[in-house]
Amino acid sequence: MKTRKIGRPALIFLFAAAFFAPTLPAAEQPLPNPEDQGQTGELVCKVLDAAGNGLAGVNVSLTGLGPAPQSQLSNAEGIVRFPGLAPGTYQLEAMLEGFAKVEFPNVSIIAGRASELEIVMKPAPPGAPG
Repeated sequence: MKTRKIGRPALIFLFAAAFFAPTLPAAEQPLPNPEDQGQTGELVCKVLDAAGNGLAGVNVSLTGLGPAPQSQLSNAEGIVRFPGLAPGTYQLEAMLEGFAKVEFPNVSIIAGRASELEIVMKPAPPGAPG
């Protein structure tokens, strides 16, 4: 039986093919917890100011499916995560004093997926509540 050696160019090609294999974008990546796949989804929000900087301390509320609204504050990078959501449509509000309230009336959650949402906060007009 003859053994065939793989040459260096073939090895380089195989390594490059494995390394540069296409991956799904972040919004399409399956959730890491296998128990969540097929049953629940996750919403990941990035809250930014008008200049594109992450905003900490923004109160992000999610209502829709479930018994009560969920509310969280954005972290130092402006990130808020809502894991374990039932698939369906939700409403989202983001509020921070000095900024105009931002509303998203139709946020879709898909089972087994992490949905991403970018929230841009703009300064509230003078004299406006917020």
